[in-house]
Amino acid sequence: MGNLIKSILYWGLIFPVGFVIIRILIDYMFGREVTLISYIPVYLGSLIAGLVFVGPLMYLVSRLRKRKRN
Repeated sequence: MGNLIKSILYWGLIFPVGFVIIRILIDYMFGREVTLISYIPVYLGSLIAGLVFVGPLMYLVSRLRKRKRN
């Protein structure tokens, strides 16, 4: 699998799930009501940010680092 696809899959799938889990834990620790429906916008927002912005950006950064080493 190419590095671009790996980067986009990580920042588009794994990062948003981890982010939502952390948000749920923080809300639980502060005693707020935890309903999964209220976290769908958070998940979708971080999913879009990961797929559109962060994934390709991190791929380009890693490519530039490799090019700089050579």
